[in-house]
Amino acid sequence: MSTRTEQGMRQGTSFTRCLVLCASLWVAAVPSHALIIILNPDLGRSTPPPGWGGAVANTLNDPFAYNPASPTSPMPAIFFSDGSTGYHASSVGDVTIAFTMSQAYDNLFLDLYGRDSFTFRDNNLTIQFFNGSWAGGSMTEQITGFNVNDATFHGRVTATSTTRADRFQITRPFPLPNGDQDTGVNYFTMMEIRANGIPEPSSAVLVMAGAITMVMRRKRRNQTQ
Repeated sequence: MSTRTEQGMRQGTSFTRCLVLCASLWVAAVPSHALIIILNPDLGRSTPPPGWGGAVANTLNDPFAYNPASPTSPMPAIFFSDGSTGYHASSVGDVTIAFTMSQAYDNLFLDLYGRDSFTFRDNNLTIQFFNGSWAGGSMTEQITGFNVNDATFHGRVTATSTTRADRFQITRPFPLPNGDQDTGVNYFTMMEIRANGIPEPSSAVLVMAGAITMVMRRKRRNQTQ
């Protein structure tokens, strides 16, 4: 067997091992369940609530054991008693609550939890996803006419799988649609919000690309010798 043939066989074996390793890294990087995403309230982007209306941050502070695979079991507190729970608007105009994430995600899911009374106050929502900034050109997806279920007090927003975002806002537009029981004032209410998804870009993809590039360069170098 010639030396060149032996080198080719060794290179092929190395390449195969590299692919196996990279595939293992890829599998390890894709979670068996969705990642819970930490949300940060963007007060500058959000509509200030009245003094009794809680706060945007109060939609993130319930200590319930949120499970993306079973978002309604358990449930957060959804009974409004005072300003310590949830967010409650009182505005003549559009009402928006906004949140940022520490990095960009795709395959995003938002779990929204509404109030167990006056359930119409979390209907007809517009959800907008952005990446990089709040500028209009950075919006990656918009979902309109979304309703939190009046019976379960929960609604899951599913972004398109190709949508990448590091922030989002939820708006209840004004004037309200015909038939809405809030007439003249926007009493948009949201008790809790949670998010889950898959981080992007994947570090495993970068490792795999680098490893394959290294092997191919070595192969070309050996072929010229």
